[in-house]
Amino acid sequence: MIEFSIIVCSRRASLLKALESNIKDTIGCPYELIVLDNSKNKYSIFSAYNVGIEKSKGGILCFVHEDVLFHTRDWGGKLKNIFSQNLQVGIVGIAGSKIISDIASGWWEQPSKTLVKNVLQHRPDGRVEHLKGGFEDGNEEEVAVIDGVFMCLRRDGQIKFNENLEGFHNYDQSICLDYLRQGYRIVVTNKILLEHFSNGTIDSRWLNATYNFYKLYKQHLPKIIGDAELGDSERGQQISHFIFHCKNTGNAKLAFKFWLKLFKIKPLNPEHQNHFRYFLNFLRTKLG
Repeated sequence: MIEFSIIVCSRRASLLKALESNIKDTIGCPYELIVLDNSKNKYSIFSAYNVGIEKSKGGILCFVHEDVLFHTRDWGGKLKNIFSQNLQVGIVGIAGSKIISDIASGWWEQPSKTLVKNVLQHRPDGRVEHLKGGFEDGNEEEVAVIDGVFMCLRRDGQIKFNENLEGFHNYDQSICLDYLRQGYRIVVTNKILLEHFSNGTIDSRWLNATYNFYKLYKQHLPKIIGDAELGDSERGQQISHFIFHCKNTGNAKLAFKFWLKLFKIKPLNPEHQNHFRYFLNFLRTKLG
C-alpha cells in the first residue's frame, strides 16, 4: 500500500537523481515518487503541484524541492506518527512562523519569537547554517505557515493549490491559509532534519508574487497562532523591509504605495526623509 506520494517539480535532472537515491535510502516506508518535468517552464509551481495531486495515490502528499538531502532515517515513519496521533494536523514542515502578517512579507520576516525551524541551510558565501529553535514544549510546534522546501499535507480532496496565483512563490503561504480555513492545524517538527542547498532570492518576481498573494488573501489576514503578537511596531518594520525590496528591484510605484502605509503607522519615522529623496530622484530620472 502506498502511504506517501512524494511530488517534485523538477528543473535539473542531476539534482533529481541524487534526491531519488536519498529518498530511497532514508524514508523507511512505501512511497511513490511523482516528478513533474519543468525544465521548459511548462508549469507554475501551483499548476505543477496540482497535476502531482491528481496523479498521486498516497494519503500523505509530500512536496519537496529537488535540491535537498535528508539526514534523518525513517523520516516517513516519523511523519506518519505525527499525522496518526492528531487527526487535526493537516500540514507538517521543518520551518515556519506562527504569524502570516497582513503586511506583504516572507514568513522569515515575522518577529523572531514567532519563528520555528530545524533545517541545514546553505548560504551564498558557502556557509552551512543550522537554523533551529522555537520549540517550546516537545518535538512539534504549531504554526500558521511553513516553508515550501518541504511540505507534507494530509490529503483533502477539497483543497488544492490556488492557481489564481502564478509563478513560483507564496504557494506555501496560500496552501497553509487554505488548510487553516478548513480547521486544520499546521506544525513544524524537529524530528526530521534536511539540508537545503540553495538560498532564496528576493527579486522582482518574488516582490510581485508576494504583493499579489496579499491582495488575494487580505480578508483572511493576519493569521496568528497562540499568543504570538503583531503590533504596529512589527508592521512598520515589515513595511520598511518591503519598501527596501521595492527599491532594490526598481519598483518605485509599489515602494510609494507602501511608503504611504508606513507614514500612516509611523508619521515621525526618520526613514521618511530618505524615502522622499528616493522618490524625488526617481521622478527627476523619469522627467529628465
